[in-house]
Amino acid sequence: MGSTMITIFTGIGVLVNAFFGFITSPLLKILSFRQVAFIAAIMYNIGVFGTYFVQSMVSFLIFYSLLLSAGFGLLLNLTSTIVNDYFTSKRLLTVSLTQTAVGVNCMLLPKLVAMISNEYGSRGCILIISGISTHLFVAVALMQPIKWHMKKEELPENNDESLILLVNPPNEGDKTPVVTMSEIKPPNKTVTEKTDTSITLSHEKRSRITILISELFDKSVMKIFFSSIIIIGPACSFFCDLTFYMIFPQALYSLQWNYEHVAWAISLLAFGDTAARALFIVLNNWLYRIGIEELYIIGLGIAFLSRIGMLLSKDTIPVLVYMTIIGVSRCFFIILAPLVMVNAVGVDKFTAVNGIYMLTVGILGIALGPLTGAVRDMTGSYTIVFAIMAGILLLIMLIWIIELYYKKRKCKSQRKTSVNQYNL
Repeated sequence: MGSTMITIFTGIGVLVNAFFGFITSPLLKILSFRQVAFIAAIMYNIGVFGTYFVQSMVSFLIFYSLLLSAGFGLLLNLTSTIVNDYFTSKRLLTVSLTQTAVGVNCMLLPKLVAMISNEYGSRGCILIISGISTHLFVAVALMQPIKWHMKKEELPENNDESLILLVNPPNEGDKTPVVTMSEIKPPNKTVTEKTDTSITLSHEKRSRITILISELFDKSVMKIFFSSIIIIGPACSFFCDLTFYMIFPQALYSLQWNYEHVAWAISLLAFGDTAARALFIVLNNWLYRIGIEELYIIGLGIAFLSRIGMLLSKDTIPVLVYMTIIGVSRCFFIILAPLVMVNAVGVDKFTAVNGIYMLTVGILGIALGPLTGAVRDMTGSYTIVFAIMAGILLLIMLIWIIELYYKKRKCKSQRKTSVNQYNL
């Protein structure tokens, strides 16, 4: 199989992965969490196991680019969703732990795969990986819905009282007023029963296909996509980082670097990424107080400055140092992207937003991925490609700073209004 076909099949796989990540949220409207997870595990395992029997490009397309990528796309969104469902205050710590484990695996698995391939051949290695991947079914079986572990508390009924909002004046050390809710009047039972019955009947009339189609483009989620940077920003940042990661070895070879120096650059980039993930675990409480969006902006700044520093460096040692720092910025993009989105839209909308994020990354990869190669061929230099991507990161950072400043000013204005109303 030639390099062109490999590129095409990889692109198809990326697009399928992104699409199935996108439809995860609509699927959860018609199937349970575990049902979707089991379907994903079956598709992924059939894809891995079927690759062992691949003899033609068509079979490779079916098993790798379609089945394996589809299962992986579903599982990627589901695992992010369940982590955000189970954790609130310790969300940054949990994501850091899981991503650190992924980073360590990425450092160790290539050597393990090489050892197995030398011992049993490439097909034997695929068969062993297929056996390991069957553990997905055990993992899926352990994915218990969060509602199983939630305690039910009954609210005291008080038909004579109505809903009262008490706005307490801020203490000297407090920055915001405290709003408490008390004496909640229960809803009218008759109206509730009628409403529930009508909703049930309306859902019975709608087929599962209709629900799936209607949920594909949630209006509230699409409004966030077009009006805020929280989805398109991380998607473009991750695309720039992924593109850099894929082409920087060729760029170093074009500068007459030898194999040993390129291997050092790749290793240091992975080391910077993994070390930063470990630091996120140790410093998670302090980092959480800074703010998730603020941290992401810091990551964008590190990514931009380290890339500019790399482009301006001529010697090997400074470039290797900047590669390590670029690995650190990569950690910010991977760990903080889901946290930025869940903090902005809440747990209920996270799966849909994460699906749009994955689809955006896939579309950018298909649409702009070949364009980076075209720019490289037209200019004959990787420097211009890297400079363009660094410029995109700078643009995202500036837009995000402006949006964050606007949101804080708006929030501060609302607080002042609340305090003024209380004083009156």
